[in-house]
Amino acid sequence: MGDEAKTKVLLLRSTSLHFPLDIEPELAKAGYQVIELNGLDEFISSGARSQPFLAVIEIGARTDVERAMIVYDWSEHVQPQAPGRYLLLMASKNLQLGERARNLGAVEVAVLPMPMRNLLFKLELQQRIVKGIPAAGSAARAPEGFSAQVEENAQEHKRVLVIRGPGAKEGQWKESGDTPSGKIR
Repeated sequence: MGDEAKTKVLLLRSTSLHFPLDIEPELAKAGYQVIELNGLDEFISSGARSQPFLAVIEIGARTDVERAMIVYDWSEHVQPQAPGRYLLLMASKNLQLGERARNLGAVEVAVLPMPMRNLLFKLELQQRIVKGIPAAGSAARAPEGFSAQVEENAQEHKRVLVIRGPGAKEGQWKESGDTPSGKIR
């Protein structure tokens, strides 16, 4: 495939400052257009999600596992915009998904250390899968009326992700509660 035919890669960086691999230069050498994202809000608001995409999510800390779950759920269920495939880069065997793996569907997992050629091969397989999804699938996955916006509250030093969606005629909104880390609600 030529470079112009490659799907964009959304690279969600780990919250850990000591992630053992910088895959971005290798992806660029392989001809992928890499969009580096440093936070969950950047991923959710990224315009690149409106076209078929590959998401590489670095897992270097336990909070990254929670973020990966939110990314997958948001892109596949809450606000699907276009087909996406996911590769989780686990920094070590000590970080495990456990029972959460069932909720991640067909996500590809790579545990480091792993040779770069193997990682690129896994990504190429995901590239072929996402390119093979018919265009009609995109229309079926159109946004369902949800929009997301990040609001900064400088006085309380908080960031809030505001989700707006269908009104009361369409159903009910339910509070999901806090994540186990207590940071995301």
